[in-house]
Amino acid sequence: MYFGFQNITIEYGKKRIVSDINVSFPKGKITTIIGRNGCGKSSLLKVVSGAVKPVTGRALFEDKPLRKYNSRVLARKIAYLPQVFFSPPDIDVYTMVSYGRYPYSKFGRGLTKEDSDVIEKS
Repeated sequence: MYFGFQNITIEYGKKRIVSDINVSFPKGKITTIIGRNGCGKSSLLKVVSGAVKPVTGRALFEDKPLRKYNSRVLARKIAYLPQVFFSPPDIDVYTMVSYGRYPYSKFGRGLTKEDSDVIEKS
């Protein structure tokens, strides 16, 4: 499986949002998740970022559970942007895009020339 969810159950308190979901997403394809408000679409995707921990099941990437990946390695392969995103009003686009360079940076170092070139191309 390239990317997907196996037997995912999500609850908030005692309220079950999704139950035993199994779905896989093929590499190189655009996939849409459609459903009514409150059915668990966003909650399912929040499992990818770690913002939501499933009661059961797991998210997989390249046949490996997401929790088995080093966070920097995973951040180079998967990005999650929530549907509602608020950025500070005083932040410019260059700075916002530069945050995406985090998984490629060395500890304690600022942006490199290569980072700046990538940001400028974005």
